[in-house]
Amino acid sequence: MDLDKYASQYAHLEAEWDLVYHLNIQYRIAQFQPYFRSGTALELGTGGGHCTALLAPHFSAMDSVEGSPQLADRLRARGLAANLQLHVAYFETFEPSASYANIFLVQVLEHLDDPVAILRRCRSWLNPGGRIFVTVPNAQSIHRLTAPSCKSGCSDPK
Repeated sequence: MDLDKYASQYAHLEAEWDLVYHLNIQYRIAQFQPYFRSGTALELGTGGGHCTALLAPHFSAMDSVEGSPQLADRLRARGLAANLQLHVAYFETFEPSASYANIFLVQVLEHLDDPVAILRRCRSWLNPGGRIFVTVPNAQSIHRLTAPSCKSGCSDPK
């Protein structure tokens, strides 16, 4: 799968979605925060980097995995936090060098061919007592119903 081709289909929507998406992610992280474990974190899927930027200050070290070199370059252009290590790899082949206290999959599972397999991999990467945080879109939410349409050319490359 060519993730850069997929990512570029959404580039024209980024400015329109930026504020709504950022506020949504900010709210979700605030809801998660009381449940964070201290120490390390892993984020699967960086997207535009909103979640990455909001999560990194909460942890001593954070790894982010992005399968699209184009999206990874966008994140680098935004600037990486000092405690952040960015990996360009598919989730299916990523091999962490350590385990994590927290793992985040924010708006990611709906894009995967086998989300259960990825969740199983994540479980094996957790420290004892670690937590996995997952969000998926709600097709009936107001921001989904009023968001710009992808009818002009966005498609799932599967």
